[in-house]
Amino acid sequence: MTALSPFALGTAAALLLAGCTAVPMPGSLDRALLARRPSSLAGWQDETTPRGLTLKSTERRTALLLIGWKSPTVTTFTDAAGTQHTFVLGPSQGASVGSAVPITRDGYFLTAAHCVADARQLKVFALTRDLRLTKAEARVVWTSGLKLGGADLALIHAPLDLAKPFPLADPTSLAPGDPVALTGWSKLGFHDSTGKSAGRLVSVSPPEHGAAGFSWRVVEHNAPFNSGDSGGPLITPGGRLVAINAQAVPSMLAFLRVMTGSTGPSDRPIAGYTSRAFAPDLDWLWQTIVADRAVHGLSPSRKN
Repeated sequence: MTALSPFALGTAAALLLAGCTAVPMPGSLDRALLARRPSSLAGWQDETTPRGLTLKSTERRTALLLIGWKSPTVTTFTDAAGTQHTFVLGPSQGASVGSAVPITRDGYFLTAAHCVADARQLKVFALTRDLRLTKAEARVVWTSGLKLGGADLALIHAPLDLAKPFPLADPTSLAPGDPVALTGWSKLGFHDSTGKSAGRLVSVSPPEHGAAGFSWRVVEHNAPFNSGDSGGPLITPGGRLVAINAQAVPSMLAFLRVMTGSTGPSDRPIAGYTSRAFAPDLDWLWQTIVADRAVHGLSPSRKN
């Protein structure tokens, strides 16, 4: 095994730790978006401001989702309590990483459906109530599947007593141009990478409907999104969860700009690039969680 720092993995590790993306992201697009992350954070960087504190807390509470790793462990890494940890990941063919968002104290997380499409050896590392980064096996409660034109959402559970869950935003209160930010575990695959970026909303769709009462909204934004961020949170400046990040969707023109290296200055968004996130209907979400608790005999210690 090789000890891997979550903030500085080598090139080989970057290739190994492929993010769980619905369609593998071309390396040129990944690099172009990565270069724009630092400048995108203007107004969000200063940790003495409300936005800066919110984003720092969001990054710490975004869970690492490991798919297909046989026996990952954590030994040293700085967590919210100041404890040092280091990830140790054993080689596993076809393994990948993603992100997950805690939404209740008793271990329910939202993530992207494509991150759990092959749910073998699914594990989360998440911040628990005692402010420790803790590993647990996870099970898939529900997934939308990967239907063309459908949502890219999943609900998973791990037996953890989690730190503060994410409060959910009302999608109807959002409008194009509103500022948003994202966090995720793309930082595992790059040297000196930040795990956060920011941008603005581009659009919020009307409700779309699927089977068994499930409905969702598609939220598009222009915050830089990299491999490994799938399943992570898109948030408002106040820290409310807008949607779950899932897909980079550059236009054909934006894709051609990336492939020809003509994306313009790195302190400006790529023209024609957006990312797609998905927001489940809140009533449906809580009903699904309550039903799963009943089936598995889970009793939350407090209202979530």
